[in-house]
Amino acid sequence: MPLTITNESDASVLVRFNSGTTHRLAPGETLKEVEHAQVKGNARIRSLADRRLIRMAEAGEAEPAEEEEQDEGTGGAEAEAGEAPSAAAEGGGGRSGSPRKSSRRTR
Repeated sequence: MPLTITNESDASVLVRFNSGTTHRLAPGETLKEVEHAQVKGNARIRSLADRRLIRMAEAGEAEPAEEEEQDEGTGGAEAEAGEAPSAAAEGGGGRSGSPRKSSRRTR
């Protein structure tokens, strides 16, 4: 059965799935029909859920879904890849919208 993922925070949250697709969820926004394979063993999504920034539930359920456990050795690359958007999701780092000046000389 597919999952729904809801942003429970007061800020936008970036959710990066195992396929490499990233979704930006506005406060209160819900993604529907998310396959288990997209979140299984994903340390970044688990961290967001543990910090109660997102809520995952089986489609049609009101309670959060229990994610299946996976071996620790298989999530390393996905966890590292999933960490990149965290600074922007938490409001720190990233670009502020203004262009950055380079210290490099041009000829």
